[in-house]
Amino acid sequence: MNKNLVTLCLLVLAPVALVTAADQPSLTPVSIRNMPMEDLTGDPSSGQDMIAYGSDRWANTGDSTQGDYLSPPKGKYMATMVTGIPFIGIGEVAYGFTNRFSVGILAGELANLTPGYGLRFRYVLAQPSPDFRLYFRAPVIYYPKDQPLGCPDCEPWFLTWPTVNAEWRLAGGSRLWAGVGVVAAACATTVLGSDEEEEEMAEGRNEGVWNTIQFGISRPLTRRTTFQFEAAVVLQGLKLASRDNWLGGPPVILTIGFTHVF
Repeated sequence: MNKNLVTLCLLVLAPVALVTAADQPSLTPVSIRNMPMEDLTGDPSSGQDMIAYGSDRWANTGDSTQGDYLSPPKGKYMATMVTGIPFIGIGEVAYGFTNRFSVGILAGELANLTPGYGLRFRYVLAQPSPDFRLYFRAPVIYYPKDQPLGCPDCEPWFLTWPTVNAEWRLAGGSRLWAGVGVVAAACATTVLGSDEEEEEMAEGRNEGVWNTIQFGISRPLTRRTTFQFEAAVVLQGLKLASRDNWLGGPPVILTIGFTHVF
């Protein structure tokens, strides 16, 4: 069986496995018995869930106005617009199924104007405190038969980039994160098991698996709008990927943009 096909299938199915995991709260409430009365000020009529934590006197688990770039709260929507390398732009609308899991519908264009459409899965794996969390994120994108990057015969293809990041929240609401990921790309004939001839696949320019190391920063501009920047280095093992075998030219992935929670 094609090695790239097996790898791509495992990466695409990973978000589905996470969705089936129990969505148990990971934050541990602490006693509020000795807190000053001025800290015990929540508006019961607002419908928000107010819980006391060690590092934040109050953490509002349902507040959609905190400007979190990652994922909308349960029952809320979030819009994201980004640009960068190797793409011109990507737009996304995500919906929060729980406070820890969301799915977004996205569309965008690569630098050579190749359109792409897909889904992005986000899941908070662990959050032992309000100022730290570990999360999983994975887009699955389909590039249709419309002059795909590096494929002169217009072979449609799939791409996924699952990552796991550790994130720290700073004073003022800014967030820093770093993590690792895997990029996998394969033509539709490989993924779908077609018997059609895979032209231009022998060179390995269109199918492959790469690993990434990424870091990023976000900063809230308002209570609902957040600026974000992320840079990822593309590797093959421990070596920097070359322009000849990486899909996007320079072996980097840069993302800069904004999110807004509705």
